[in-house]
Amino acid sequence: MELISILVLAIALFIALIRVPTRPKGKRIKSFFMIVGTPYILFFADTTIGNFYLLSLCAVNGGYTVNRSVNIDGYYDPKNDRGCDGLCLEALTRYNFKYYEANIKYDANCSGVMKKGFHKFYLREKGINVCAGGSANQVSRYELPQNKCVACENITAPTSKYEVSIAVRSNVWPSFLNIQKNFSYVKDRETGEVIGTSTSYHYWGGWVAKNSLFHNSASSCPSWESSHAGMRKVFMANR
Repeated sequence: MELISILVLAIALFIALIRVPTRPKGKRIKSFFMIVGTPYILFFADTTIGNFYLLSLCAVNGGYTVNRSVNIDGYYDPKNDRGCDGLCLEALTRYNFKYYEANIKYDANCSGVMKKGFHKFYLREKGINVCAGGSANQVSRYELPQNKCVACENITAPTSKYEVSIAVRSNVWPSFLNIQKNFSYVKDRETGEVIGTSTSYHYWGGWVAKNSLFHNSASSCPSWESSHAGMRKVFMANR
């Protein structure tokens, strides 16, 4: 994206240096801004607006709030309908939670039974017949201990007192600006109290960036450490 901006600006300046000196003195400044400014407005005005809007969203809503810390052995993730994905493995390995619960919308291999619905995932020693899916080392950067595998069991309903959702994405209005909101929260399922929240934003660039062949990155704020990692203080204080 930066390379495209520099290239367009360089071409515009080159044309301006050739054309402007040939214009009458009173029109040279106007001609310069017309030659240089018009391509910028056409190609990058939406990028400027998007970046300003991103910064304003982060200034007003970005960051995290923690009302109090709690002791959590495990939690229910209402947004996960796929099974023990990266967030599940992170919870079980990096943060050493005893279990992770989710409502799977597709048939999942759990103790040799393919079944939808609520599942509880946890780590067990390899070889025990409740283990499903092997070591799962290949699907996450959070590797399991060599003697462990992911086990699961079908449950009728979540057993955890706490509900945790990490960095769930949604589009920000107006959608043409291509900004996404990432929202996390921790909630007491018994009382409905929201104990902590965090918010960050991603901006994927204007139409030039979106149509660039190698564009796959976004500008973001605030940082992960200043938002979603900070919210983990709700349940990481005693871990």
